Amino acid sequence: MNNKVSLITLGCSKNTVESEAVAGLFVKEGFEITGNVSQADIIVIHTCSFIADAQKESEQCILSAKNLKDKNKNLKIYVSGCLPQLIGKEFIKKYPFIDGYVGTGGFEKIVKLIKKQKFFSSIENPSGVNNFKRRILSTTLPTTYIKIAEGCNHRCSFCLIPQLRGDYKSRTIKSVVDEAKALAACGIKELNIIAQDTTSYGIDIYGKPSLVMLLDKISNISSLKWIRLLYAYPLNISYDLLKIISERKNICGYIDIPIQHTNKSILSKMARPLNTVEIIENIKNKFPNIVLRTSLIVGFPGETEKEFKELVNFVGQNYFENIGIFGYSDQ
Repeated sequence: MNNKVSLITLGCSKNTVESEAVAGLFVKEGFEITGNVSQADIIVIHTCSFIADAQKESEQCILSAKNLKDKNKNLKIYVSGCLPQLIGKEFIKKYPFIDGYVGTGGFEKIVKLIKKQKFFSSIENPSGVNNFKRRILSTTLPTTYIKIAEGCNHRCSFCLIPQLRGDYKSRTIKSVVDEAKALAACGIKELNIIAQDTTSYGIDIYGKPSLVMLLDKISNISSLKWIRLLYAYPLNISYDLLKIISERKNICGYIDIPIQHTNKSILSKMARPLNTVEIIENIKNKFPNIVLRTSLIVGFPGETEKEFKELVNFVGQNYFENIGIFGYSDQ
């Protein structure tokens, strides 16, 4: 079997981590990873479909791969991730030229499935990649991401994540710390902690929020000089969490907290925490040196001019160093 594999990763940093883990599994099974798709015997496209533009990009990438296959009949194309998970059994009807697909629940199985050299389709209950020990980093920079959980238990009215990724599933503290140590040993100096919701970490396996305990252990890895917390859901941001962030020299005094809006009526329609404003004000009052970033949605169905101005006025209070603003899309 020809064994040169090209992995194409679309979407967010969580997809990047998954692809790096799977690249390690490919190498373990005797495959060769190549960044040149024209030299590949196998192309694996790890897709995203979180928003309409991401789904469109994934679909365009699959069709571009088809053009390569039209020129090279021996080329094998496999697709993984959110797009197959979203479409399900209709996927092969839409893309009959592919050689197999898996959803978000079985990405790590794709290597052995490809070795069988048979068409396969697999849409399972999302669980995420569990084997991160053999990651092949996709950059030579001394910075990377570490994924501490998969899925989400929140049911925000605008979000597809639970449908694509399933319910929240934390990794064990030991598995995350072991991976952090391995990354540090490879020369990583900056570690970005990610999940769909980092502040709910550990509740499902330890019975309580355990991000502080995890940060305590990771920050004791002396060669890690910079640890940053991303995707922090507003709930479960505790005093102890803010305290360890402000006290540990190698934990960046920065939190990414997507609040989406400030008006209680809109937050209720979004199925988001109604005390978002109070949470942000409390953080800045007690720990003014912690820098905040957020994401906002404007044009949510039913949003009035008054509610929009309320959001604008809150932004004008300069609680946030950086803000990502997105127009609402129902696709």
